[in-house]
Amino acid sequence: MKPLDFLYLQMKLEGIGLNEHGHLIPLYSDVEDFPMFLFAQLNDGKTACHFAASLSGVLQTSLGEQIPCLQFPNVQKIIDIFEEYSIKVELGHFKIYWFPEQYQDMVENEARPFSEDDPCVQAFGFDGLSDTVYAVEREGEILSACVSSRQNNYSAEAWVMTTPNQRGKGLGTIVVSRWASEMLRAGIIPFYSHAIDNVPSARLADRLDLVLMFEEIVLEET
Repeated sequence: MKPLDFLYLQMKLEGIGLNEHGHLIPLYSDVEDFPMFLFAQLNDGKTACHFAASLSGVLQTSLGEQIPCLQFPNVQKIIDIFEEYSIKVELGHFKIYWFPEQYQDMVENEARPFSEDDPCVQAFGFDGLSDTVYAVEREGEILSACVSSRQNNYSAEAWVMTTPNQRGKGLGTIVVSRWASEMLRAGIIPFYSHAIDNVPSARLADRLDLVLMFEEIVLEET
């Protein structure tokens, strides 16, 4: 798959699609955090830029005129245009990674699957997210866990958490590796993402030796 394919796959996971004109549309009625504007720098050096189909025609024209001039990650001109039309936006900056196929053959015995109904999972606060949680448990207490924050038939995105007194011991690496290997064996492409200023998550991505597929800027209406 090309980096652009990964971008659109991850967008679909978030409930974001494109219409026939290449504009952003929600794939279902209750999509959360739907962007007004999305600008991605792909790992092959190319960029992708889209704005919401719901914007007025004149606003779309103004945005379209600025897109060829954009240099990632500077979108201040786009923010200024939204402000001219009295639309306040909030900027989000994220990195999205792919797990190499070698994860499919990994065996991580310390992390094991738990049902979301398991009392340990409920105590940890990871119930109601996905049917299966991959976790390190000792003496009846979950110390670290990874679960699909989003998942469909094609891809999934990791959500990992480790109890504060157990951080820095490599447990996050263990549970994410087990989650990713299970996704790959099921034919599902796993993603890992973090906000640009989330240093612990960035360090975890580095320890996992993940492949940065794209970096994106999203502008959401406030």
